[in-house]
Amino acid sequence: MYPWAEPDKLLDEKSLDQLILFYRYGWEAQQMQAQVYWGVLGQALSGDEPAKTTLDEFKKSHPDAIVENGAWKVSR
Repeated sequence: MYPWAEPDKLLDEKSLDQLILFYRYGWEAQQMQAQVYWGVLGQALSGDEPAKTTLDEFKKSHPDAIVENGAWKVSR
């Protein structure tokens, strides 16, 4: 997953709790990556058009959004 995350280095420098957390987050990231990949691939193979959202639609759904440092900031 990470080039620096060699098993010997992790076992020597991390606690068991840190190793479990590292493994869990890595596993969740791999699952999310697979879901996105297969979702996009499935959509392409089925011939569905991707949903097109425009800036105007975004502004209508988030009227309080502001641009901050080049990115949209939306209150939750």
